[in-house]
Amino acid sequence: MQSKQGKYLLMSYPFLALLLADLVRRAEPARARRLGSLLAAGLALPAAVLSALALGLGGAKVQAQLAPFLGPLRLMALGMVAGTGFVVVQAVRGRAVRLVPGAALSLGLLYLVGGTWGFRLLDPPKSYRRWTAAVQPLIAGRPVFYWQTIRSGVMVYTDHLMPELRSARALEAMDPEARLVAQRGEWEQDAWGMTPALRARFEVLLAVPTGGGEILLLRKRPNPIPEEAP
Repeated sequence: MQSKQGKYLLMSYPFLALLLADLVRRAEPARARRLGSLLAAGLALPAAVLSALALGLGGAKVQAQLAPFLGPLRLMALGMVAGTGFVVVQAVRGRAVRLVPGAALSLGLLYLVGGTWGFRLLDPPKSYRRWTAAVQPLIAGRPVFYWQTIRSGVMVYTDHLMPELRSARALEAMDPEARLVAQRGEWEQDAWGMTPALRARFEVLLAVPTGGGEILLLRKRPNPIPEEAP
């Protein structure tokens, strides 16, 4: 059974962060030292990894891939090292009030720079632009359906409604002039009534790698005209 409950829980994370920050801020000096040590250890790990990469470690292949991004990488390494050092000093002094701002600024810089860099890298393979540009001429003026649970990006940018089909009977009833969209991973599963024989009645018109999978556009092969009896 598919569920979106995990996504709904995301909105609780900022409130948890505020509650934990308030807990740390109110800590006594002895407890602040323990919590500060944990925060410093958590910051030290990414700081060490980023510093190693910024200093040229990791092998020639890794460094060749990182060469265009050495500027952001060095900035992240510097920010994390400075933040880790700041948290260590505050932990030793037992200053709980300054632990959270130090950690938050370090992580904020990490996500700001790394997120901007990472999203630029992920945009081409994750984007639905290629799919939209390739599929629009093939579905113009035709009814289009989606096999199983739809991915919103597949439909929204095409400006085309795609009702979901969830059973083999619905596939059997499809008109050959209609088009079917599916994720390859779901299309090739023998589930929901799908069989190799039923799958063979459809042909792939378009396959576009997107994200971690591949989006297919299919059409139903027309039924052969029965031969007249002699």
